[in-house]
Amino acid sequence: MKNQKGSAHIVIIIVLVVAVIGLLGFVFWQNFVISPKAKDAAKVASTQQAEQSAASANELTETEAISNDGVTLRFNYPKDWIRNETSSIEGTLTSADQTIQYNYSLRGLGGIGGTCGDPKDDVLVSLDWEKSSMNDDAIFAQYGRKYKGDGNSYYTYGFGLLADYGSAIRNSGIGDTGCVIGVDTGFIKSGVINNDNEPIAVMFTGHFMHINNDGDASVTKSLVDAAFATDTFKAAKQIALSAKLNQ
Repeated sequence: MKNQKGSAHIVIIIVLVVAVIGLLGFVFWQNFVISPKAKDAAKVASTQQAEQSAASANELTETEAISNDGVTLRFNYPKDWIRNETSSIEGTLTSADQTIQYNYSLRGLGGIGGTCGDPKDDVLVSLDWEKSSMNDDAIFAQYGRKYKGDGNSYYTYGFGLLADYGSAIRNSGIGDTGCVIGVDTGFIKSGVINNDNEPIAVMFTGHFMHINNDGDASVTKSLVDAAFATDTFKAAKQIALSAKLNQ
């Protein structure tokens, strides 16, 4: 009789052990096998949704922006950017987040000029460029210049399509005179001459809407450097590099 009770106890213990092991196995399977898979699936779905939203926002539209005397300017831009034609030969293009604005025009190039001042007091403190397919002289450039006035140091910046005649900008570097970027570099000549015997030229230059140009050098440079690193600026660069002239 005692042996039977002992055997029964052993059987009960074995059943309980098996049940506990089974329960622990189920908990492990649910929390460490199924849960990570579910989390991974949710993460993939979220990533795909974000990528689809980004792709939709960044889908490019090609536009015939403006024409002048048989010359037409075209460029691609994301659909959520805002284009505004201020006249038949000029307009603006503004980023969706209202941080960047391009001014573009297609006009006769006449009366362009200006002086730089003392070159030693106007130096490049940042410079990057990439060749544009618009013509042999056109580049996309982003730059910063530090200059002195009234005993203070100021910082001015720019970006967009520039005319790099004689590769003057491409052969320059940090510490060189900022005068290499002159008033006329913002205009890229086409091969068409208008009735006033002036070459038709395109301007495609940008600025950061939230940053004061010609500001305090110690403050403005850090703001501009941060703005140059944003995704919005990367998109702005691709917009300018997509620009082309047809004639």
